[in-house]
Amino acid sequence: MPACSHTSTSDLDKVHQDVLYGQLSGAEDDAVLMVYSKTANSYQNCTGTLVAPNLVITARHCVSNYVDLKFTCDSNGNLTSGPGGQMGTLLDPSAIVIRKGTFQKPVALATGTQIFAAATSTMCQNDIALVVLNQAINDLPIMPIRLYTGTQPGEEVHVVGFGLDADAGFGVRYARSGLIITQVGSSQFRPVGDSIPPRLFETDGPALCIGDSGGPAFSDHNAIIGVYSQVVGDCTAATARDLFTEVAPFTADIVLPAFAAAGFEPWLEGNSEPGLYGTGGSSGTGGDSSTGGATSTQSASGGATSLDTAVGGAPIGTGGDTLGPGVYDQGPPSGGSCACRTAMNRRSGLGALLAMAAVLGLRRRRLLTRYG
Repeated sequence: MPACSHTSTSDLDKVHQDVLYGQLSGAEDDAVLMVYSKTANSYQNCTGTLVAPNLVITARHCVSNYVDLKFTCDSNGNLTSGPGGQMGTLLDPSAIVIRKGTFQKPVALATGTQIFAAATSTMCQNDIALVVLNQAINDLPIMPIRLYTGTQPGEEVHVVGFGLDADAGFGVRYARSGLIITQVGSSQFRPVGDSIPPRLFETDGPALCIGDSGGPAFSDHNAIIGVYSQVVGDCTAATARDLFTEVAPFTADIVLPAFAAAGFEPWLEGNSEPGLYGTGGSSGTGGDSSTGGATSTQSASGGATSLDTAVGGAPIGTGGDTLGPGVYDQGPPSGGSCACRTAMNRRSGLGALLAMAAVLGLRRRRLLTRYG
């Protein structure tokens, strides 16, 4: 599944590549896996990353039901027009399967038992989730994560994902380095952000596409600082803008509770091993506290988080329009439907997937969103 798309341009029937202009990723990326799930009406494929032996971080829309339709967001994170853009109900965790290999020859490793996600009702912001697995995957690496400092414009990131390519290949892991963060939305780490929705950051130019949703953006310290959420415009166009949900703003309400449920501590950026000690970031202060962290704000109406920064992490409980985290270890809660991402409908089968390459523009940025 791809990322949600919002844009003001029309969808183009173009064939896309996985992690556009990237390279086949090697063993250094073996923590990056496929997130396969069954929704109410179809099957979908995304990307996720092991941050503990039994814990995967991905995009919320990758573990939700949704309707793949166009939508528009404004710079405050408000959903301003549809018909899409509604975040769907979370899936039953057991419907989520973590795989390695390729889409054609996947190897199932584990299934979900709990989903930790913000209770957002739209695709415009807060598109992040962590899935606790039914068993540890001990033969694969885990990755460090940035929890106590925000991202900054000018930072360089590299991305990894499984996506559809120009030869109708799908589910092969690719990576690309050298992307530069051009804009960062407001958060408790950045009270005055750029003109994109809160708790998102942006890279410009074609990079990610269908199947890459939920994939990691790594810092130059090789720590996860964001997960791929959505794209403005056609993902292959020179004017494409990829949007990632920052991890750090969700530390207290989503990330640390998920680690606690998994029974592990995070591996903080800049440290040599897991554990809540040290600075936990390449810039900024704090990281010694297991309680310090950013507030996760869920909002259908949007708005920047109101916040006070503090040494050791942002305080808990401040912020606008907070609906609170959702932790679901049984069936999905009641709610709306989501509109973003490209799902692979199993009823169509692999043959349809390949045929779909010819009309790829269709399943991918059907959600055109733009900032108004």
